[in-house]
Amino acid sequence: MNDDLRNLDEKLELALNRFSEDARDITDILISEGKPASGYDLDNVCRYIFYMISDFRKDIIDYLNR
Repeated sequence: MNDDLRNLDEKLELALNRFSEDARDITDILISEGKPASGYDLDNVCRYIFYMISDFRKDIIDYLNR
């Protein structure tokens, strides 16, 4: 693997780990509240995950443009 691909792989792994931690934080908050999640809660989770994925995509594009 050449250096550019190795660097990209490392950046993607870091971004994916960040995404995973953020998603886990969201579900931990819902679980800690000890009540069933409402449709509103699920809508917020979906919206937040969408924005995390969008940010992840932007990070990839920014990295590739360097």
